[in-house]
Amino acid sequence: ETTVEEVEVDYLIDDHTVVLKTDLRHQHVSETRVTPGGTTIDMRAQIALLSRNVIIQGDDQSAEQLFGMHTIAVHGGHLRVENTEVRNCGQARNLGRYCLHFHKSGYQPPPQSFIQSNSIHHGFQRATTIHGTTHALVQNNVAYKIMGHNFFIEDGDE
Repeated sequence: ETTVEEVEVDYLIDDHTVVLKTDLRHQHVSETRVTPGGTTIDMRAQIALLSRNVIIQGDDQSAEQLFGMHTIAVHGGHLRVENTEVRNCGQARNLGRYCLHFHKSGYQPPPQSFIQSNSIHHGFQRATTIHGTTHALVQNNVAYKIMGHNFFIEDGDE
């Protein structure tokens, strides 16, 4: 049985305390443990903000068809996505149709190209893919409920 829960925050008390709109269904442990061999296991919850003011999304049939929106910068093109919610994205079984994708864009140092501080969720094929592109910045993003890899580097030399 899974103990993953998706809940909404009602309000913040301070930088470290939130009040949820509904009670949690399961008990969640928040601690680190050290094994007899000296390995530290972090048991603390992962919390992420999925909502943003700017939304890029697929249509109402995306989930049913596993066929959502996709973005791509190709052959020298630039891609700049920041503080955006990307949802119902990617296209299952359709090569090259990922939520956010650099495809053979060459040398792309910031600020030319970046994917940063985004929420990418409910995707049908990879959150981000970098292929044949160097120096593009991908940082501080959260990916949730994505089919396949979340952050994918295609050839390994990017």
